[in-house]
Amino acid sequence: MMSEKAMHNHSFIEKIAALIKSKNYAMEDLHIIVPSDRAANQLRVQIARLFNKPIFAPKIQTIDKWMKPEGQIVVDETRQLLSLYEVSKLIPDIPNANFEEFLSWGKIILRDFNEIDRYLLDPAGVFKNLASIKELESWQIDEEDYSESQRKFLGFWKILPRLYSLFHENLFSKGQLTSGRAYKLFAEGQHDFLATVSNKQFVFAGFNALSKAELVTMKRIIDAKKGLFLTDSDLLYLDDSLHEAGSFLRKNREFLGVNYTPEPLNKLVNKKLDVKIIECAQHIGQVKVAANELSKLSTNELNKTLVLLCDEALIGSMINHIPKNVAKTNLTLGLPLNQTAVKSWVDLLFQIQENKVKFQTDSIYFYDLQRFINHSFTISSLHLNEVQKLGEVERDAIQYNKIFQNISSLPKSNDLNSLCALVFEKWEENWSKALANIRALNSFFLDRMEGEFEFEKTILYVFDEAIVELQNIVDEGIPEMSQRSFRLFFDQHWISKSISFSGDQEEGLQIMGLLETRMLDFTTIYALGMNEGKIPATNPIQSFIPMDLRYGLGLPATREKQGLFAHHFYRLLHQCETLVATFSSTSEQIGSQEKSRYLLQLELELERINPNITIQNLHYNIPIQEVAQVNSQVIERSPIIMSRVENYFKKSISASAINTYLRCPLDFYYKYIAELGEERNIEEDIESQQFGSLVHHALEVLYQPFALLDSSGNEVNPKPKALCGEDILMMLKSYKKVLYNEFYQYFDQDEQLFLKGKNLVSYTIAQDTIENNLNKELAFLKSLNEELFIIQVEAKQNMTLSLNINGIERKVSFTGYIDRIDRIGTKFRVIDYKSGNVKAQDVKFVDKENLRLTFSKCKHAVQLAMYALFLKESQGCFPAEACIFSLTDVKQLSYPLTSNAHNIEEICTLFKAFLAKLIGEVFDVENAFEHNEDAKYCHYCE
Repeated sequence: MMSEKAMHNHSFIEKIAALIKSKNYAMEDLHIIVPSDRAANQLRVQIARLFNKPIFAPKIQTIDKWMKPEGQIVVDETRQLLSLYEVSKLIPDIPNANFEEFLSWGKIILRDFNEIDRYLLDPAGVFKNLASIKELESWQIDEEDYSESQRKFLGFWKILPRLYSLFHENLFSKGQLTSGRAYKLFAEGQHDFLATVSNKQFVFAGFNALSKAELVTMKRIIDAKKGLFLTDSDLLYLDDSLHEAGSFLRKNREFLGVNYTPEPLNKLVNKKLDVKIIECAQHIGQVKVAANELSKLSTNELNKTLVLLCDEALIGSMINHIPKNVAKTNLTLGLPLNQTAVKSWVDLLFQIQENKVKFQTDSIYFYDLQRFINHSFTISSLHLNEVQKLGEVERDAIQYNKIFQNISSLPKSNDLNSLCALVFEKWEENWSKALANIRALNSFFLDRMEGEFEFEKTILYVFDEAIVELQNIVDEGIPEMSQRSFRLFFDQHWISKSISFSGDQEEGLQIMGLLETRMLDFTTIYALGMNEGKIPATNPIQSFIPMDLRYGLGLPATREKQGLFAHHFYRLLHQCETLVATFSSTSEQIGSQEKSRYLLQLELELERINPNITIQNLHYNIPIQEVAQVNSQVIERSPIIMSRVENYFKKSISASAINTYLRCPLDFYYKYIAELGEERNIEEDIESQQFGSLVHHALEVLYQPFALLDSSGNEVNPKPKALCGEDILMMLKSYKKVLYNEFYQYFDQDEQLFLKGKNLVSYTIAQDTIENNLNKELAFLKSLNEELFIIQVEAKQNMTLSLNINGIERKVSFTGYIDRIDRIGTKFRVIDYKSGNVKAQDVKFVDKENLRLTFSKCKHAVQLAMYALFLKESQGCFPAEACIFSLTDVKQLSYPLTSNAHNIEEICTLFKAFLAKLIGEVFDVENAFEHNEDAKYCHYCE
């Protein structure tokens, strides 16, 4: 037999195997109960290795698999919830007017019922105490003055005993029971293995926190001389009655009436232990610390190394940062599905359905479409060309501000048609159909994802299994519920599911959560995410039973929960020689930015007791390469920049580009030279972006039949007559139909989107705006002595000017669209429509100190002067007027460009000189593109 001194240097698993061998158990009669499957597998391997010959393998089980009564089914929590709701409907005045209201308290009651059974409590006594406490909390002198809600509140606690009884009777009638009731029945039942004639022997190994049912079962076996209780412990926390790490071990020993076996270690007070506590400014920095440290280890060292994920949200980053020298990586960890892409996918599917109801339309809301297009499941299951087609749809929707998209307008392909039909199909509160639809989507993705998306396929498989379970439950019958209620019901079923990773448990780096480390030992530990709130977890216990009553009844409270974590952590230090613990001090996520209390205990307590512990406190920041100090508000004219300028001026220039340069040269550089543009978003409020465009286009449709030239500049035959009052009166009769068509097309042929709600307001204002403009036009026509001809509407214009740019003659092309060209008698007008506010000063051309200031101070001078030059190019003459038509001005229609000193032709001459000077600035290599401090910041100047 191994000596006690030698055993101290062996792992707990090795000690258990050695103890079993030393006691000469009949292996076929030996039953070993452990807390986890990982521990069971490790123990099997160690026993086989120690005996080194063929033997009968002992039966090794986890306690939850062992404590199940035969012939009865432990039912899942979702079915328990439905059974509880079913029986609650039999009790009058219970607060569950609908399923959604029931869900707010049903799950908590289930947890309390489960704990009452697991801790072998008298339910009547518990509920009586609970009702008394609630009465005391609500006590007042005159009970007759209780409100109706107060009476219902107090009555709820009094009906809990009946609810408990009805609930278990209902399950029993179906041959079902809860896990808590299973533990209770097992603890109180008669078992063959307790009989004197039975040769069965039990070993309970590695347990910490145990319920009353578990303890009673173990005690019955131990008292019958058929059981051995083994614990992994150290005197540091066993002998200190206040140390939370030993609280459960002391209680277990006292209840079971056993000695600590094997003998407790006395290592933590004198063992050598190197500790590094590393504060990381960034959350991801913790993973980079681990990757850097792991890259230094040999294969043999990696076989004895644990990466402990105290914050399991780090698993994805950790997997992606495993260094190349790590040949084998084994995950024994349950990754919650709600920390994967499934969560955002479920959110999207339900949001689509909610928006269908909210907007009362079958069209696709833009932000739903955008999330669908960019979701990892969509991208990973479609061919590249299909993803590109969807990207074009997204860009088109942004460019034309399409808030809603008809599904028929999406790109066509077999896969895309199938996917879009499934994603955007309306469920109509048919939950069987909804689940079938979600499962069909799962199948679609699984069938089309390539091998590189194994992780995504794994999470979809687990998610699909959860949906299959829920489908069966729905087929069995569920209460009537709204979409919101079904979402809550749906989430409570799948959201707690997790992906179980497992690998070679003998070799390679081990990555685990804290619970998976039970009974296992490692020489080197990298503990990531050791923030207070992560370890120990500080999320509150969900229970209707107050903490003081829980304590009195022996139910676990917050302190017991923290004691459980404490023992898991300190137990890992037994064989550990190197501990690297990281915590995040960033505020980029919800939670404490402080290090765990366990790290503080190492510093303030253990380091004082044990002189062989060295603790270093370090800081880690993600390295940032040194960069030159560049003023992002200034772009110098390098040869590369100047080549871009040259390329830009080979194209046609717009008035908007010139105005942008006047406003801010840096803004001009980013938009036109660098061609970055600005990020555009959909504007849901139609008035802010698209109102003017819709009115503008409606006016174009109304006036087009009277234009002498078509949109390409060709003469129309037969030649239209002059515009007269009767024509305007006809427009006043037809404009509503024209405007309706514009809105109808804009809203993707769904009139419900603009015939009610806030868009109806915009639609009504647009009608008033057009009517007002037509009436002003009618009044203007009546005041004329000469005929008015519409020459062209939405007239595309081009011209090339020869300009002296810094002493060099350059030909510069310009382009633009004139909203309307007309002629009164022999005099032309060029007109630009504006839906915004127009002031007289915006078209008042006044000479300033220089041309740049002159044109920049007159808001519309650049555009109107360019339009005048366009007319000179196309018609051979300057317009008599270059004017702005203010669509929203109730009184005044036309705002012509005016000057006390110059006519239109003279303004155009000045404009050419201004262009030469301005473009000369752009080509000046000594003149950097700088942000104009007086201008509003553009997207890139911020």
